[in-house]
Amino acid sequence: MLMTKKEIIKYRNCWMGFSILWVMFTHSHFGMPNAFLTFIKDIGFISVDGFLFASGLGCYYSLKKNDDLLSFLKRRFEKLAPAYYLVIIPFILYKWLVLHIPFQYVWGNLTFMQSLTTYGAPFSWYVSAIWVYYLLAPYFKKLIDRLTWKQNFGVILLLIVFSFAFWNTNTLIIIVARIPVVYLGMMLGKLDDSYRFTGKQIALIEFLIIPGLVLIVLFKAFFPHLLWTHGLYWYPSLLIVSAYCLNISLVLHALRNLRLGEILTKILNVLGTNTFELFLVHIFIDDVLMEVFPDHPNQRLVWIIGTLAIIPGVLLLKQAIRLLNKIRSSRHAAIKP
Repeated sequence: MLMTKKEIIKYRNCWMGFSILWVMFTHSHFGMPNAFLTFIKDIGFISVDGFLFASGLGCYYSLKKNDDLLSFLKRRFEKLAPAYYLVIIPFILYKWLVLHIPFQYVWGNLTFMQSLTTYGAPFSWYVSAIWVYYLLAPYFKKLIDRLTWKQNFGVILLLIVFSFAFWNTNTLIIIVARIPVVYLGMMLGKLDDSYRFTGKQIALIEFLIIPGLVLIVLFKAFFPHLLWTHGLYWYPSLLIVSAYCLNISLVLHALRNLRLGEILTKILNVLGTNTFELFLVHIFIDDVLMEVFPDHPNQRLVWIIGTLAIIPGVLLLKQAIRLLNKIRSSRHAAIKP
């Protein structure tokens, strides 16, 4: 099925919606009944790369409208900060009062930077990573626009080689090894919306899944001790992520005239529109439950209860964000001359 770029990226929110479901499945704290589901759970990091690929695409379009760095960062901060601080403040208070974490960790998490310190105790490496990617995005866009496609793929290779300097740096390698995925997503943004992918191009994108999965299997089998420390989990994902997002679009596009397709698209769109809130609440609940009930005999029950609590948690968070934005709007209106 040949599709234009516009038709493919129309399902960008669905990429993110599907990805957040896979992330939560991967974070579940119980074993799978068979080898296939175990493997799907183990390679859930591909879903995170789906987020980053979609984020790169979104950054390109945002910068295309206004490429001023400070304006770009301000827009991103205003979008993410309300949800983040409404979750991180009670999270940090809990950690500080109950677990007595030092002020250094409190400040690192409040400033989004804890994962970059390498001292541990971050809320999530992802919240630090996205600010690294946002800082790089304006420069990446300028580079992508000036270079040919071959040269841009050369930049991706250089970014991979550059990341070798971060081997054995714990969370830093997780962040740096995924920069090429963000760059690849931004490269997609460069294409005209009317661009129609050829059959050969789609076949190549699909084919790259094979070496990507083969490399993951080989690395897991022969270098399990290097998966997290040397980025061996994430380098192969670069070969897979384009097809991952493409196939979600292909499936939903094929089902677009069916009731099932309409329902799936609506559900994934809603999830995709609220992925950051879902992610924050999920991490908060998961972290707290695992500390309060670390030795509970039925970890599956703990995870199910935590999962069921996510939806009301997100609804509460969204309501708090609306209230906060309403207060901010009222204050801005009051100080206007």
